Amino acid sequence: MLSIIKVVMPAIVVGTLLISCNETPGGKNGNDSIPVASVPPLSNELMTAKLQMKLKGKYDNVWDYSEGMIGVMKGDKYGFCDSTGKEVIPCQYDGPGTFREGVADVKKDGLLGFIDKTGKEIFPFRKYDYAGGFENGLSVFRIIKDEKELYGFIDKTGNEVIPPVYEEVEVSWFGKGNAIVQKGGKWGTISRQNTVVVPFEYDKINDFNAGITTAKKGGKWGVIDSANKVLVPFTMVYQTVYEFSSGYAHVENNKNQEGYIDINGKEAFGGLKFREAFPFSEAGYAIVSEENSKRYMIDKQGTAILKDAAIDDISPIDINMFVITRNGKQGIVDKDNKVLLPVEYTSIMAMGKNLMLVVKDSSRYYADYKGNKVADYTEQ
Repeated sequence: MLSIIKVVMPAIVVGTLLISCNETPGGKNGNDSIPVASVPPLSNELMTAKLQMKLKGKYDNVWDYSEGMIGVMKGDKYGFCDSTGKEVIPCQYDGPGTFREGVADVKKDGLLGFIDKTGKEIFPFRKYDYAGGFENGLSVFRIIKDEKELYGFIDKTGNEVIPPVYEEVEVSWFGKGNAIVQKGGKWGTISRQNTVVVPFEYDKINDFNAGITTAKKGGKWGVIDSANKVLVPFTMVYQTVYEFSSGYAHVENNKNQEGYIDINGKEAFGGLKFREAFPFSEAGYAIVSEENSKRYMIDKQGTAILKDAAIDDISPIDINMFVITRNGKQGIVDKDNKVLLPVEYTSIMAMGKNLMLVVKDSSRYYADYKGNKVADYTEQ
C-alpha cells in the first residue's frame, strides 16, 4: 500500500557552505571583467544540511529541501522556509509535505490538500485518507469507502480525472507511461484518460522498462509489452519474478535458488546458480553470491567483477565506483579493484552523486568521494 515516508536528515555543521545562495560571483557588484569559474548549485542534500544548521534551535525539526523550499516543525505543527531560511509559510499544518511541481501536500484539521509556495491552497482541502505529491500533473489520492481503500487521481485544479475505483496503485503511477492498478483483485493498466490499456486479468504486473515487463497469469510468468502483446508465453514457473533492469529480470524458485532471465524468457549466466542475487543497476551491474563464495558482481555479459576472497561485501555507487568491505573496514574501488578511497573507514553511506556520510577514527562527517570533509555531523 502507498504511504507517506519522510526521511529526516540530521543537522550538519557546514562551515564555509553557510554562504548566501544569492551571492554573485566576481564580487559584490558582479564585476563582469573578472573571469570566474562556474559554480554549480548546491545539491538538495547540501542545501538541507546548510539550512538545518542555520535553523537549528529555531525549529524542532527540519525536513528535506526541494524546489527552493524546506519543511520545518515547531511544536506539532509544520510549515516551510525558503532557501535563505526565511519562514514563508507559517507552521500551521498537521503533517509535513515536500514541494514537487510547485506544490506541497499538507494536512490541516483532518483534511488533505495542496498549497503553492505562497501558502495558497490550490483547491479546497478534502477528506482524503491519503494524497501524494504531483508527478506529471497528476497526484494519486485515497479514500475509505465501506471499509475499503480506493485510489484515484486528481489534477492541479482539483478535478478528479480518474475516480477512486482502484484497489491498489503501483508507486510509479504514470511515470513510465500508463499506471499499473488493481481492480477486482486483478492487475491491469490505465491511461491518463482512464482508458484500460492492459485488461484486468493478471495476478501481478511489474513495472515497465523500455515498454516491456514481466507479469503473472494463471500462476505462471510471462513477458508482455505496454500494449498487452504477449512476448513470452505464460509458461515460466518461478516463485518470484521482478521487472527488467538493464535487459534482465531477477528470478527466484522455491528451492532458494536465484538468477536472471533475459527479455526472451531464457535463463542467463548458467541458470539459477546463485545463493543470492540482486536486480541489475542502471549502470549494468548486479551483486551476487554463490553457495561457497562471498558477494561479487557480474556485468551484462555475466563476467565476474571484484570476485576477491578478501572482499567481504560490495555495494555499487556509480558506474565505476563501489564500496567494498574488507576485515570490517570500508573503502571505494573501481571495477578493476583500483583503490579510489583507502579501505580504512568504519562505514561509508552514499547520499547522492556528490556526498557520502562516513565514520572514521570514531568521527562521523560528510565527505565527497575523494574523502575530502564537506561538513561535520551533529545530532538534531
